[in-house]
Amino acid sequence: MRYARRLVAMVVGLFAVGVLSAVPAGAAADNLYVVVNEHSKMCMDVAYGSVANGGRIQQYYCYGGAPTKWRYVPLGNNVFHIVNENSKKCLDLPGGSPSTPRGVALQQWDCWDGPMQRWVIRQMGGDVQQIASYVNPNLCLDVKDWSTTPGATIQAWDCWNGNVQRWRHFHTA
Repeated sequence: MRYARRLVAMVVGLFAVGVLSAVPAGAAADNLYVVVNEHSKMCMDVAYGSVANGGRIQQYYCYGGAPTKWRYVPLGNNVFHIVNENSKKCLDLPGGSPSTPRGVALQQWDCWDGPMQRWVIRQMGGDVQQIASYVNPNLCLDVKDWSTTPGATIQAWDCWNGNVQRWRHFHTA
């Protein structure tokens, strides 16, 4: 637990001195970010650094490794592909359709132009955003069961204004 507190303090300190900078509205074109959950203060990550299709998306400590870094590739109209820096695969909503049920665990998959790999960034005030599915705009990235545990699944859930669906983007190298 002390390690987690130190890590959060380090990320906050880096932000304060300008090493990391929050994403402006709409996200800057094709830049690399760590994506931090407002509730848990943990980063969006690919489990075990997987480079395979189907690799599970989770929250994990913000340690600076490539599995915690995401490239936002603009598609226009505030829609993006979100590509993992380690695997070069896209954030993917399995079965992505307007009828996809809530609670589906997110995964990574080879990037293609399918609607299940398109994401909309919604400004929630200040430097906090919500990440919604393009194909089903009522589903947002959500930390399962309000978890603050490393390894907790990031799922698609009905959009609402809770901190488990609020994300901060920090520019990184």
